Amino acid sequence: MKKIHLFFSSVLLVASTLLLVTACSDDDSLEEALGSKVQKVKLAQNTMSMVVGMNEQLVATIFPENAENQNVTWSSNKPEIADVDSTGMLWAKEVGSATIMVKTEDGEKVDFCLVTLTPAPILVSEIRLSESTLVLKKGESLTLIPIIIPENATNQTVTWTSSNPSVLSVDENGNVSALEFGNATLTVTTEDGGKTATCAVTVDNKGSLRVETVEIPAGTFQMGVSSFTEMGSQNDERPAHQVTLSQGFKMSKYEITNEQFCFFLNAKGIGADGVYNGKTMIISSEGQASDWGVHYNGTEWEPATGKENFPVIYVTWYGAREFAAYAGGSLPTEAQWEYACRGGIEDKSFGLGNGMTLTKNLANFNWQMECENGNMVMNGNTPSTSTVAVDSYTPNAFGLYNMHGNVREWCSDWYGNYAADDVTDPVGADSGTYRVFRGGSWSDMYLFCRCGFRNMPNPALRAVNPEQGDDKVGFRIVMPL
Repeated sequence: MKKIHLFFSSVLLVASTLLLVTACSDDDSLEEALGSKVQKVKLAQNTMSMVVGMNEQLVATIFPENAENQNVTWSSNKPEIADVDSTGMLWAKEVGSATIMVKTEDGEKVDFCLVTLTPAPILVSEIRLSESTLVLKKGESLTLIPIIIPENATNQTVTWTSSNPSVLSVDENGNVSALEFGNATLTVTTEDGGKTATCAVTVDNKGSLRVETVEIPAGTFQMGVSSFTEMGSQNDERPAHQVTLSQGFKMSKYEITNEQFCFFLNAKGIGADGVYNGKTMIISSEGQASDWGVHYNGTEWEPATGKENFPVIYVTWYGAREFAAYAGGSLPTEAQWEYACRGGIEDKSFGLGNGMTLTKNLANFNWQMECENGNMVMNGNTPSTSTVAVDSYTPNAFGLYNMHGNVREWCSDWYGNYAADDVTDPVGADSGTYRVFRGGSWSDMYLFCRCGFRNMPNPALRAVNPEQGDDKVGFRIVMPL
């Protein structure tokens, strides 16, 4: 029995060996046969981003590498956005996204690449600073704003450096601090293109006068009030007429402050009487019922404590005019003032919001009576009792603060009747008794804070001639572009 089993096992072993050899031989033939057929195709990237206007060669790898037929076709589902030619060269045409497909001729194996197209960068051509020279007072700080050209340049990153950091420091946002007496040059450099602009700075114990402005474009608007339906309108606000301002201008973003006016008074050497060239510029608020203005301390003028950024008050028309000239500008014409106040809102009472509302959260005026959507509303508010800082509340569409309320604002015009016809660049009456002021004050009802309201004649408002001032009158200035 053992011999039979041994013989049978030997037979099985021989048979298994023969089968294994045959199988190996068949596998080699199969691999050789399959080696000529495409199994798959693979793109080097399945997602990519490109800038419009650029091109890039796509690369497809066929597996196995020794496949006989390596022909492929390329296609785009959105050739108007990203197109591809027969060699796999991809062309970025428009902003958007497209899917590129590669397909083998043998076996129609496919792979895809999602391509995202972004706009071509807009390069920086120039950089400027709003100031090329500055005089700062030791301890003073301000922020310089770089002007990048074109304004829609893609990369607006800049770096700041000071030639003398011990005199003048500057951070990455252009915040400048005057540390010591001396001179330094500030340089701003664009990351794109390495464009530069400089500002030469002197640090002394006085500093210089600066008035921040916004640009007001040239334009045409309806000046005055067209009908009696606007609550509080006066006869002298009519007739409504078309006014064209042929030149754009810059207007001070804020009402002129106590600190700014003191700088002017001290620079001109004006003494305690506030008189310059025979005209009163200012009346000290010290000892007045409303002490929110400027004082003469025996050697120079200074703002009332804590009121540096409040609008100057008790300023005469002559004082406002002289300050404007010193700052390189003028008082606005009545037409410029109303155009700027309206902020592009036509034939409405106010230059804020919907043009028909003036409430406590929008301006500093007598809040006992507010206007909501053209209607008078008695809300029982405690009325305002003083001026507020010039950067309070929300600016109008031109970026101007407190055109309604806070202080009435001197204009350059003599008060007189409106022209009946359309006019261009009007400058008011040739002569008169009173100068125009506009905008209403902290103590005025909203009726006297409307865009179209004029100061005279109205028994509710005390007449203020050019040599007078009070705690309700201030000003802002304009400059040529």
